[in-house]
Amino acid sequence: MRYLIASDLHGSLRHGELLVRAYERERAGRLLLLGDLLSGAVSREEILALSRLLNGLASQILAVRGNCDSESTQEWLSFPLLEERRLLYEQGRVIFATHGHLWSDSSPPAQLRKGDILLAGHTHVPRLAVQRRFTYVNPGSAARPRGGSSAGYLVYEKGLFTWKTLEGVAFNSFAW
Repeated sequence: MRYLIASDLHGSLRHGELLVRAYERERAGRLLLLGDLLSGAVSREEILALSRLLNGLASQILAVRGNCDSESTQEWLSFPLLEERRLLYEQGRVIFATHGHLWSDSSPPAQLRKGDILLAGHTHVPRLAVQRRFTYVNPGSAARPRGGSSAGYLVYEKGLFTWKTLEGVAFNSFAW
């Protein structure tokens, strides 16, 4: 399965539209959203428009709750958002997908084993850190990048993670 993975939209309709275009361009089978989706929008109208955009892909979205997401955020969305983590099983290993405020590379979940992936957003900085027990992968932010990075996302397919800008330019990759 090909996944497009993104985090930290923070209510930006413009970046949400660019992300959906990237999802279509990448021909991914699932859109994995790592939280902080609607908070930070400048108006109720922007929340409504971004919600409609994402809800149009509801059957293709897997999502986890970010530290800025709440029960009221869920009311706008037609796909589940309130889970703190999702476990994906790929090639006999685990991808532990979370936002990053509860578990991170410095406070990983106990159940990770050697070769597993901790996939988290929250910091708004794309990052790869190979640890002894697991590998930490962060897609950065789709709307509010930090640390000199660009707004972007990750593509995962068949053991390969590829970081891309919202325009589709690859800038890093990691073979798992």
